[in-house]
Amino acid sequence: MPIHIAVIGKRQEIKAVLMRLINQNEAFTGTAADTFDELVDDNRIDQVNLVLLSAGLTAEEEIKIKERILSEYPHIKVIPHYGGGSGLLMNEINEALR
Repeated sequence: MPIHIAVIGKRQEIKAVLMRLINQNEAFTGTAADTFDELVDDNRIDQVNLVLLSAGLTAEEEIKIKERILSEYPHIKVIPHYGGGSGLLMNEINEALR
C-alpha cells in the first residue's frame, strides 16, 4: 500500500512539480491543497500519512496546521519543503517516515 502524501501550499507551479515527483514514485501517492481545511472538507485527510508544507504559507498558517495535526491527527507526520532537488525531497520524505 503506498504512502499518501498531501502537499499544502499556495504556489501552484511548485505544487505541480512536487505532485509530479511524488506520483512518479511507486511507493507514494499524492494530493495537493491550498489549505489544510481543504483536505479535511474534501475527506482526503483520512488517507494521508504525511503532510508536506510547501511555498506560500505564512509562518502563522504553518504553526496552525502543525498544531491541528498534532491534536487531531497525531498519526500524520509534517515536514516543510521549500525547494531543492528531487533527491532532497525524497530524502526528506524517507527521513520523516522512519
